[in-house]
Amino acid sequence: MSSSDSIFDLIGLGFGPANIAIAGAIVETRLKHDSCPLKQVLFIEKHAKFSWHPGMLLPDAKMQISFMKDLATLRSPQSPITFLSYLHSQDRLINFINRGSTIPTRKEYADYLSWAAQYVQDHGIPVSFGTEVVAIDTDADGIVIVRSKNLASGEITSRRARNLIISPGGTGRVPHPMSTVIDHPLIIHSASFLTSIDSIMSTITAKGKDNLRIAVIGSGQSAAEVTLNLRERLAAIPAKGAPHSINMVIRKGALRPSDDTGFANEIFDPSATNDWYSLTSPNTRQMRLREYKSTNYSVVNPITLEALYEVIYGQKVDKDIAKRTGVPSDFSTPLINIHAYSHVVAVDAPGSTPEAADFTFTVQNIISRAISTEKYDAVICATGYQRTLWVDLLKESSVGKAFGLSPACHPETCRLAPENESTRDTVSSSSFDESTTPSSHSSSNISTPPTSPSLSATQLDHPHKIFITRGYRLLPSEGQALKSRIYLQGVEEATHGLSDTLLSILGVRAGEVVDDLCKQD
Repeated sequence: MSSSDSIFDLIGLGFGPANIAIAGAIVETRLKHDSCPLKQVLFIEKHAKFSWHPGMLLPDAKMQISFMKDLATLRSPQSPITFLSYLHSQDRLINFINRGSTIPTRKEYADYLSWAAQYVQDHGIPVSFGTEVVAIDTDADGIVIVRSKNLASGEITSRRARNLIISPGGTGRVPHPMSTVIDHPLIIHSASFLTSIDSIMSTITAKGKDNLRIAVIGSGQSAAEVTLNLRERLAAIPAKGAPHSINMVIRKGALRPSDDTGFANEIFDPSATNDWYSLTSPNTRQMRLREYKSTNYSVVNPITLEALYEVIYGQKVDKDIAKRTGVPSDFSTPLINIHAYSHVVAVDAPGSTPEAADFTFTVQNIISRAISTEKYDAVICATGYQRTLWVDLLKESSVGKAFGLSPACHPETCRLAPENESTRDTVSSSSFDESTTPSSHSSSNISTPPTSPSLSATQLDHPHKIFITRGYRLLPSEGQALKSRIYLQGVEEATHGLSDTLLSILGVRAGEVVDDLCKQD
């Protein structure tokens, strides 16, 4: 194990969009102010190179936001890492203008992020790729120690830091009934769709079945996109006796459009963060989350929704024509079915061999309460993300003790709270209802119970509060001797608003965090 005697001014954990935006703000601050205290900086990233949602870079898929909500424009339009700067550097600015749209494709935006990641590295921001953080600790002086492992060599390195930024991103959430079978090779989360689907299709095709059935769990944008993509893939596989089918299993009565109108979108404005954070009541903040849920959770972009409806309507036309004319139906076109008001109660997984049986779903209709079973060859869970890795990292360390965390703490019993809530009593379960918290649950709200079955009602009624400043800095409990400052990125939806887990305010937030970092406590 190697260690460094020097103390880093800042270590960032993760090098996704949030920390790239931070790095860009640091580069600009250094250029403007020679006295910038952030001299020795390092970002640590587990992946061998930068990548952004590689599992969902579907052909022609578009972003859901304007290109101007990039890493820097809303903070500084003159920044060298704006989307416009990227286009200009690629000699594609005029072509983008000629498109007549402010919405880039997901593929292009991923390349923009990769370009920005390289730009900040070329301008003095080092990144340790292929390195996994294995633990954090504190020394006798209250300075944070970050221990990381080089995944190629296995070498462990310890580094001390005056400031630590944790940007954990999200991990795929799966419905509770599927948690015991998620390791099966034929059931995946949509986050790994493109990186896994070829192998899945090869395996289920090798079964030699006349027709294949795939389940897509979820009712949001990812579920709709995956469903349409699967239809194209299955169309290339001959079917006999009946067409292949993709069943969307949703708890709602219907798929619903996202609300991207101007008034609703103001909830993502940078100024809305101040409004949200200033709310002293956790109950009020939860109410606002529920009110604006239709802007982002369990909804589908109207264009995608229209395309999906056209497909399903076309299926009905083909069926009616075949019935009227007596001409047999064409089995070459896979069918998309939407199973509404469906709650998956249990899942039995097949073996891993090609000739193994199917997945068996036990499904309950939410309205009639009727129980039925369905069989599928493969399952895609497009059920959103959970953002609790920061709790897992802190609770296992001496750093976590500064915030009242211990290894016994469960992530679902921990919540962030703004400073102005510190004098209030612990909220009741009615104020902090996990089942209605978008950020902690899947985009389809299909998992029941919403929390770990091992958690008691007492634990949920009295969540552990960790206080966070408007500048995204965690506040140690009174009497703690932690000298290093710890910041969070992308997990503060409950305290800073709906935009916090999204791209909308990355540029502005990065500037606020860097300004706070430059303050000398």
